[in-house]
Amino acid sequence: MVNMELTASYTCLSMAHYFRCDNVALQKFLKKQSNEGNKHAEELMKYQRKRGKHISFQDIKKPEKDE
Repeated sequence: MVNMELTASYTCLSMAHYFRCDNVALQKFLKKQSNEGNKHAEELMKYQRKRGKHISFQDIKKPEKDE
């Protein structure tokens, strides 16, 4: 779950920077979504540590299309 949140956050941040000049409203929305994904991942990690679980991170794969 943590990796899914971090992947979503990374994707939103990447898209926000792609739209940085074209669409300011979309850029702000995507940055906000990225920050929320990071918060969710942090909360999940805190919960897992509290429950005595080990946190393991996985690689975030590069998107297939880079356009």
